[in-house]
This record gives sequence, structure tokens and C-alpha cells, in this order.
Amino acid sequence: MSGDHPDSQLLERFMRNQVDASERRAVVLHLLGGCAQCVSVTRRLWNLGELQPEAAEGDAAAKALMDGEDALDRAELLESQGRSLAEQDRLDDAECVLGRALALYRALGERHREGRVLILAAVVRSRVGGDEAARETFGRLREGLAHLDEDHEPALAASGFHRLTCLLAEAGQSEEALVSLRRARALYERLADAPNLVRLRRLEGALAETLGAPEAAEAAFRGALQESLREGLGREAARALLGLALLYARQGRSRDLERLTEELYPICRVPDVGLSVTMALLFFRRLVETGFATQEVLCEVARFLADSPKAQRAGLG
Repeated sequence: MSGDHPDSQLLERFMRNQVDASERRAVVLHLLGGCAQCVSVTRRLWNLGELQPEAAEGDAAAKALMDGEDALDRAELLESQGRSLAEQDRLDDAECVLGRALALYRALGERHREGRVLILAAVVRSRVGGDEAARETFGRLREGLAHLDEDHEPALAASGFHRLTCLLAEAGQSEEALVSLRRARALYERLADAPNLVRLRRLEGALAETLGAPEAAEAAFRGALQESLREGLGREAARALLGLALLYARQGRSRDLERLTEELYPICRVPDVGLSVTMALLFFRRLVETGFATQEVLCEVARFLADSPKAQRAGLG
């Protein structure tokens, strides 16, 4: 190491998986963070025809890198392994494997695949939690979307922009979030992805409220509720209803809040709505009936209805 920066020898050992945990972590953070110096050194080390013959002697991985097709196959295998590790919640291992896949794709000039790995790595990092992980998630996701060929994998691009919209909304960057939301919506419309268009509609309501447009927010939440019921999405319908409830609570519209309790039953009748959603809605009704439907408590109910860990893992696809 030179300071906090991996030197060329460390990068070479990293690609051969001959580093300890602390060294691996340092390299992964630089590669997934888009460090230009690391990218340059890695490309010089592993570019086709530029690896020193003596370095490749007896090393199966290095020999594979001398052949473009073998290198691409190896990178795709590493990407698949990284995805599998992430699905098993082995997040540190997944990041390490994805870092190696990313280095290979960059050396081969596979820009689209590089973007795909960065988006996957962003999903992995977001599940770590914490402010530092959130910053790294932003960086990886933005860079990944910039590299990704939307026409080649529109579903992945749509998912990436959707996730970026959520992150921007959570960070309070509502105007930028709307721009990202529109990118996601255009892609979902191309794919005729009704469930995710519904999810964006609800998110649009939350952004409109943040931007001081309560009428637009109410219309978006209403639309999301109706469209969720039409698509048989019980959890999404419940989340839209809670969005309306919070809007009414903030505006002091107690009568409208009471009327919302009459709209629970169509949601509870959605097939496979799930016991947890039904219980959350009944709890919401009880809160309103007893006068305890404060903004703070309603926020907790809304958080309870957020995506489950299983749904979050689906973002790895």
C-alpha cells in the first residue's frame, strides 16, 4: 500500500485472490468507488497482451486473462457468484467478488457489464446501513447508471433509477428525485410494468408533498391506491392509504382521516394480502377511532409496511 492507495502489486494479488481481509477491503472500496488511479493500474496489469508472461506462469486465473473470451467468462462467473453471495446475505464476500468482476470488465472495456456490477454492488452496499454506506451506495448507483446501456437492459435501468429516486427522496433531494423518477417511469412504461408504475405513483405523492404541492400529493396517493387495488397489490394499496393518512394528519383533516378507515376493507380482501398488512390496517383504524393517530405513530405504521427483506433481495435480480 502507498498511503491508503493500493499499489500495483496489491492489485495483482487481489485479482488472484491472494490478499488478506483488510487488503481486500481496501481494494474493493477503491474499485467500486471508481478510483481513476486504481482503474488505470488494473487495466494496465490485466489488459490483453500486457500481462507479463512470467507473472502468468502457473497461475490459472492470470492465464485466463490472456484470452479475452476466457476473461469475460471468468468475469461473468464472478458476477454470478457475487449475486449469489448477496442473496445469502454474505455482503462482505459479495462485495469482494464483485470488485474482482468489476476490475475484469474494466480491463476488457465492457462498459455495460461494468455498470451492471456497480448497480448490483450499490444494492449490496445499501443493505449494510449507515451514513458511510449510503454515500457509497449513491456513488456506485450513479456511476453504474451512467455506464449501463438502457436499451440492452431496460428492466435493470428502470430498477436502478427507481432505487436512486428512493435514495434521493430519503436524502431530501426531492427535485432531483423527481427527475430520476421520470427516467424510471419512462422505462417501466416501455416494459408495461404495471406494479412498479404503481409504486412510482405512490412515491410521486410523497415527493409532491415534500415540494409543497398537497393537492398533487393527494391525487398521486389516490391514484396509487386505486391502481394498487386494480393490480391486486395489497401492500402497495396499504402504503398509499397510509400516505393519505399522513397527509391528512399533517393538514389537520380529521374528518378525512376518519373516512379513510372505511377504505380498509377492499385492501383486506385482496388475495394474498398477508396477515401483517391486515393487522397494520386494523391497528391504523383503532388509532383513528381512539384519537391516537398522530403523525409520529402513523409514520411508524408506514415504516412497518415498507418493503420486507425478501422484497429488498429481489432487487438483486
